[in-house]
Amino acid sequence: MLAEVFQMTFYVYIDGWKRNIRFSAAHWVERAGKCERLHGHDYYVSIKLYGPVSDDGMIVDFSIVKSALKKIVEELDHKVLVPEKKVTKREDGLVFIKKDDKIMCIPEEDVKVLPIEVVTAEELAKYVAERLYEMLSDEIRRRGIYQIEICIDEGGGQEACHVKKLFA
Repeated sequence: MLAEVFQMTFYVYIDGWKRNIRFSAAHWVERAGKCERLHGHDYYVSIKLYGPVSDDGMIVDFSIVKSALKKIVEELDHKVLVPEKKVTKREDGLVFIKKDDKIMCIPEEDVKVLPIEVVTAEELAKYVAERLYEMLSDEIRRRGIYQIEICIDEGGGQEACHVKKLFA
């Protein structure tokens, strides 16, 4: 069965630019020149889901995927994105963040702490793929989807993608 699935490769694609699946956020990248300074981007999230066409004629219902992606981007929108390891403490509604030899103090509602090493388009793509899989794992398994590809675009024509293979 699995061999047949891979021989008949189909995918669905949702273009984040065209479907307005986007978020605006601030971040910094360590050891990256001018990107070490706090700065922001308008990010767009695109997705490909690979799998067989089910009896209903679909790989997956687009609306389910778009709804999940929109929830994920809402969590990130207008936040300062911070790697978990950079948070030194949370106190009185504030998040204390170690950046180089400084401590930044930002209101908790303005921060999204992420379980990633560094906030890059690559790491964000992996994070979004993992979150999407958590949210839709039953539907993904039920439909036999075997690969998720998430691309994070941080400016027209500049994107990083993560491919999450679900079956070996």
